[in-house]
Amino acid sequence: MKAADIPGLEIAIFNGGKVAYLKSYGLGDTDKALTVNSVMSAASFTKVTFAYLVLKLMDDGMLDLDKPVYEYLAKPLPEYPNFADLANEPNHKRITARMLLDHTSGFPNWRWFEDDRRLKIHFEPGSKYAYSGEGIDLLSAGMNPNILGSSFYIYYTHYPTNGTGWDAASLNRFKVQYNLPKEKLPNE
Repeated sequence: MKAADIPGLEIAIFNGGKVAYLKSYGLGDTDKALTVNSVMSAASFTKVTFAYLVLKLMDDGMLDLDKPVYEYLAKPLPEYPNFADLANEPNHKRITARMLLDHTSGFPNWRWFEDDRRLKIHFEPGSKYAYSGEGIDLLSAGMNPNILGSSFYIYYTHYPTNGTGWDAASLNRFKVQYNLPKEKLPNE
């Protein structure tokens, strides 16, 4: 860990569907010592679970993959501080959930890799592939009470993980732990 400048890690080895080894080393995201119960950012590993939830919302009739994402938002996309850079980008109105999931939105991976650190659309949405964490952030911003009637992050931790034994989940920079009071979910 020291040679690679890794502050902390957790190791879980499974054998026959059961935990055979579980150990934590070093410090976590908050510079506190890791324990086997620490919640850590899973970064892009969460995209698989996120995509599952989005497709589940589609199956449940709560989301149309081909409807422009801005139509799900409570206000115009550029009015959200994280997306203000798109005010002069009319193509942002063409971006759909499908394009965000399959990384064809035209967004860069992250705006901070851009010389001016601004969010841009680099090509016509839907025309080609370019991996984009920004796209997943936009799609998660679209998962708001207009769609779910509940906090997306609460829904995320409840719906796909129900029955898996997970007791916490992390998505992007938001963490929701099951030991916090839960909002009532739709149809409960």
